Amino acid sequence: MKITIPIVPKSLNEINRWHWSRRYKYGKKLEHDVWAYCMKAKQEQGIIWKKFSRVEITFYFDDDRRRDKDNFIAGFKKGQDGLVLAKLIEDDSWQDVRIAHEIKEGSPS
Repeated sequence: MKITIPIVPKSLNEINRWHWSRRYKYGKKLEHDVWAYCMKAKQEQGIIWKKFSRVEITFYFDDDRRRDKDNFIAGFKKGQDGLVLAKLIEDDSWQDVRIAHEIKEGSPS
């Protein structure tokens, strides 16, 4: 199953400079948006009850600037919670699911 979520998460460095209320709102919106894209994809692909134990997340950027991958992984934490809400994964703990992250230039194909 492949799901394209056209959201580039903010880096943790950027998020940490915000007021706590803005961080909270951003996290809730990211969680909801990821959940919504996953639910739509599940419905379109006819995958309703399956949960996955391995997830690959690729962040695409328009340019080839150097980026700290760990900052974007941390910035996507609430997005991973959206995967749990959509019931694509049981939990986002390392015991239950293996999540691989990658950064690429360009757009998803």
